[in-house]
Amino acid sequence: MSDWEGKSYFLNEEIDSLGAKPFLASGEIIRHKAGAHILRCPACNAVQFVANELQGEASAPTFAKPLRCACVRCACEFRIRSGKAIEVGADAREC
Repeated sequence: MSDWEGKSYFLNEEIDSLGAKPFLASGEIIRHKAGAHILRCPACNAVQFVANELQGEASAPTFAKPLRCACVRCACEFRIRSGKAIEVGADAREC
C-alpha cells in the first residue's frame, strides 16, 4: 500500500478548462469542455489528461477504467473509486 493511497478526489463542475484555473489543486478533477478529464497523479502530483468515463457524484467520482501516470519517473497505475485513489495491482511499482 502506498502512502498516497486513499487520497481524496472531487469533480469541480464550475471549471471546464485549465485556462479558467491555471493551477489545479491536488485531488481536484476538471471535465474539460472537449470531453477529457484533467487531474493530478496521487503519487507525483503531475497533471494528467484522461480520456476515461467518469461516473458517480461530483463529491465522490469513479473512473470506469484504471489510470496510468504519464510521468516518466512515476508511471504509477491507479484507480479513483468513490473519490479515493487506489493503487492497481499487487506488484505495482513504488512511486
